[in-house]
Amino acid sequence: MSNGREKIKAQLRDESLWRLFHSHQTEMIITRSGRRMFPILDFRLSGLEPDEYFSCTVQIISLDDFRYRYDLNKATWVATGAALKLDQRRVINSHPHGATLGKIWNSEGAKFDKLKLTNHIKPCCDHIVLASLQKYKVQLVITRLHATQCERLLFDFPETEFMAVTCYQNPEVVRLKINHNPFAKSFRQGKR
Repeated sequence: MSNGREKIKAQLRDESLWRLFHSHQTEMIITRSGRRMFPILDFRLSGLEPDEYFSCTVQIISLDDFRYRYDLNKATWVATGAALKLDQRRVINSHPHGATLGKIWNSEGAKFDKLKLTNHIKPCCDHIVLASLQKYKVQLVITRLHATQCERLLFDFPETEFMAVTCYQNPEVVRLKINHNPFAKSFRQGKR
């Protein structure tokens, strides 16, 4: 995308919420059956050529080669050993719209609200497989679909950095999830 590359933009719709979570070292729960991400990955897109076809994909990138543990006294994550290496094909999730015209992406954006994270490798499932107690970040991939070749643009979002966990470690993250996640209504009403 020689000239047009600079004009294509992607931005998190709820960037301020992501930054709030990031300031407390975001944690995302991974389960055997899969758990949806919160905050939700919802991107505002602009600058895509209206009459050309594009696809959008999210990939979860490992940030380093370490496993971590949460130090409650210091309220931070501490490296403790070598990371588990996973199959890279299991860290990608394509948007359900598939190949769609640029004008639709520009007007609707790309929302990945059904994306689930798991720690269980299932051959039939499209969940993203991650290892617990490891650091990740989100990368959006926009692919222009030409007849002869495909062209890819990568967008990194530092505020989407998170630690994959099987249960929350940081009490501040728990508080934020309860206060902001619409699916945590029963926790806010004191039912649990």
